Amino acid sequence: MLGCHTDSPCFKIAPVSKLEGKCGFTQLTVQTYGGGLWDTWFDRDLILAGKVIVNHEGQLQSRLWRSKHAIARIPNLCIHLRKERAGFNPNKENETQPLIASTILDSLFGAGIAKPESDHYSMQAKHSLPLLNMIATDLGIGIENLVDFELNFVDSNEG
Repeated sequence: MLGCHTDSPCFKIAPVSKLEGKCGFTQLTVQTYGGGLWDTWFDRDLILAGKVIVNHEGQLQSRLWRSKHAIARIPNLCIHLRKERAGFNPNKENETQPLIASTILDSLFGAGIAKPESDHYSMQAKHSLPLLNMIATDLGIGIENLVDFELNFVDSNEG
């Protein structure tokens, strides 16, 4: 008998990803999965892909989803402005929060998305409205039918 286990290190969207951006930027909170070489993820166009749980006529369904466009990037400070030049070991809590191309999302999926009533457990309270609207539009459902998801950032370049 032979067994094998492999991991694909990646950045996963956190259970509560909504993060009030600094200076007007929209960011998402992420979690690292696996033991990755995290510096290789910086300054790349990233898409989101994964499993989405939807409420379809009272039944929970699992659907696979992949964003059609690169929507995020984890910015990196150029090497000559870093304090330590010898090695790059980013703080995974504070320095790996992707910037979301919110202007692109707003132009594709509408900036005037209605704000939800105050419900701390709703998807709208935990995640960015333009992101939820993009997922719902791609899946052909309303935002209110999104139950949960497990999404990972993926390099937008074809492998």
